[in-house]
Amino acid sequence: GEKKILESLLTRLQKYLALWLHPEKNNVLMYDATWGGVISCGCRYEGFGSTAYCANNATRLECPAFSDVGFDFGNAWYNDHHFHYGYLIYAAAVVAKYRTAWAAKNDDHIQLLIRDIANPNSNDPHFPQHR
Repeated sequence: GEKKILESLLTRLQKYLALWLHPEKNNVLMYDATWGGVISCGCRYEGFGSTAYCANNATRLECPAFSDVGFDFGNAWYNDHHFHYGYLIYAAAVVAKYRTAWAAKNDDHIQLLIRDIANPNSNDPHFPQHR
């Protein structure tokens, strides 16, 4: 029974991580060349519960978090990246421990989040060291 539970949890983690690592909708993680980091566009949700959807205008990459410091918990303003991305990194590590093919496929995306919050390389031209 425990292996079934583990497989179910890993499948769910993969599904939820995909929302952040490979977004299909209008709330994307993107690289900010000005400060050297990964930031979230944020999402203006319409609807409620299971019918909620991201109402951003994807054709012109509308990112409400860029203009509102309180939007998306201040992600586009570099608030608490270590806290928020830490959850994603930890969840990815759990999946990677058991599903190495998934880990290989998603390694580049996870490494970007790690470099955003805990880059040990002082010579990295894209991310600051130890944000």
